[in-house]
Amino acid sequence: MPAGKVTIGGDDRAFQTLPATEVDLPAFRISKFPLTYQQFGAFLDDENGYANPEWWDALHEDALNQQRGGPDEQTFKFLDHPREAVLQLGFSDGLYNRSKGGLTFSGWSCEHLPYFVEFDNYGVSRHPGEANAKGEFNWVWGYDEITWFAHQPAAYRAHWLRYAWDWVRQTDPNGFLEMPGSRTAQSPDTRWYFANHPSATVPTGLGDEDAIRAVWAQDAEQSSPRGVPIK
Repeated sequence: MPAGKVTIGGDDRAFQTLPATEVDLPAFRISKFPLTYQQFGAFLDDENGYANPEWWDALHEDALNQQRGGPDEQTFKFLDHPREAVLQLGFSDGLYNRSKGGLTFSGWSCEHLPYFVEFDNYGVSRHPGEANAKGEFNWVWGYDEITWFAHQPAAYRAHWLRYAWDWVRQTDPNGFLEMPGSRTAQSPDTRWYFANHPSATVPTGLGDEDAIRAVWAQDAEQSSPRGVPIK
């Protein structure tokens, strides 16, 4: 990233607000992809890695004190890749392309009933944070769907909402992704998921409302799965 000026603070939606301040940011490099635990573990273990004070010279004294105390224990230790998830046609009892139709009690009929695709909250497995543990195939990295989602970084949550919305529409026009708003989660560190920006009323909001709004706004500019313009 090239050097330049950047404004930090000034966002009244932030959990901890700071006054807007313009600072000179030196040039830096950043990885295109998230680091895996295995890759970061190599940095921790190398004698010229975490323990080398040269990496920490420019940091605030609080960060230096934390570095001197050694790294914290990693919460999730699945080594090979970040905790990503995909939707899959035909997996388990998924309803994609399986919705039945018929004559309803109110008198109208259809070939396939419409349905919502929700972020379910059925509990946490015996191996939270671990993918594909033996006998536990119905969990996402050891969590139910909303708890897994709440544990992801904000950028990946935004990416995944767009991906899931598009995937459901392209796979089965009878399915509609139900955006998460407020939902019980099921892990000791995450008891509830809120999509709103942090506020005085709901300070634990994860700030996904802009990402949800962006998906809907983009969709409104396109046609519905049946070719009918959305208004």
